[in-house]
Amino acid sequence: MVLNTGPLDWEFSALTTRPNTNETFKKYIHKANEIKKLHGGNCRTANIVYAARCKIHGNIYIAITGKELTERFSKHSYYAKNRPDNNEFAAHIHKHQHEFDKDIEVLTLKENLYHKHDRELQKDKLICLLGTKLPRGINIELKHYGREIYEAFPEKYGNT
Repeated sequence: MVLNTGPLDWEFSALTTRPNTNETFKKYIHKANEIKKLHGGNCRTANIVYAARCKIHGNIYIAITGKELTERFSKHSYYAKNRPDNNEFAAHIHKHQHEFDKDIEVLTLKENLYHKHDRELQKDKLICLLGTKLPRGINIELKHYGREIYEAFPEKYGNT
């Protein structure tokens, strides 16, 4: 796993299927990097929304954690090896036999979200904004807010 703390050098080709998503993502990530520099996010950061990007396929997974990022990725690693049905990210890692250290990079998108509800709301917003729901990304699950967005704008986001 690579925690991206410097200027973002991600490939954006995976998001080009949705009009303007590529530019939206670049602008958002640029803004997130500026925020990150101010707040100093790192592997020990907790109470966040983060993006994990598969460098091989370009797919992005948006998720939350109230624990330190290192602890969360220890669980991701365990699930990918032992319980790939636990979540969509574990399934992707397991299916393609990726290695966390070289195939995955991570960026903190939102910090200082101390309530789970706030993290889930921001996660749904970012899944919609960045278009990371299958088949364009790795995310499957949406909470109430994300489902409402997808239902309200089916021509833009597709079916839930």
